[in-house]
Amino acid sequence: MSWAVAPLAVASDHPWRSRRERAWPSPAAGPLSRAPGSQRRPRGSGTSRSASFGFPLLNTAPRRARRHTVEFARQWGLDELVEPAELVVSELMTNALEASRRGLGRRLNAVAALVAPLELRLLVEHPRLRIEVRDHNPKPPVMDEPDLTGERGRGLLLVDAYADFWGYHRLPAGGKVVWCVIAPPPDDAP
Repeated sequence: MSWAVAPLAVASDHPWRSRRERAWPSPAAGPLSRAPGSQRRPRGSGTSRSASFGFPLLNTAPRRARRHTVEFARQWGLDELVEPAELVVSELMTNALEASRRGLGRRLNAVAALVAPLELRLLVEHPRLRIEVRDHNPKPPVMDEPDLTGERGRGLLLVDAYADFWGYHRLPAGGKVVWCVIAPPPDDAP
């Protein structure tokens, strides 16, 4: 899948259709747009829904991504997934923010921070939620053993614990997408 540029994103099956979020880049041939450079129009028919949001490389990105994730998970009736989705999105967006800053290196300046955003995509196939986060660093995510006294290094361990499965893929134009799929607990779970 290639990523092209799209100026805005709208979310499907949302009561406030007029609300728009800045969003770059977008999947050119994926379910979220019609053609490269076109405005994204996520589709939502039946039990399949999707939304996509772009975020500048600012410290507020993970918080905003959590807010959107909670809002849309509730709107889509995924109440059992709100808390795990919020946690997973927080970890993936924080990792993506740090990875993008490292990946852009000297090219990171005030302009690059605003025009080289992160992207969050939420895709629903009931009862599961697929979460995808695009960043600007092609290096693969690494799940290290965390330092027991450190404040960092547990993000991917949490993703691994909450996701049914997760992975990543590099993008031809640079960067990568880290994704995961979460599902509600089985009916027989305690």
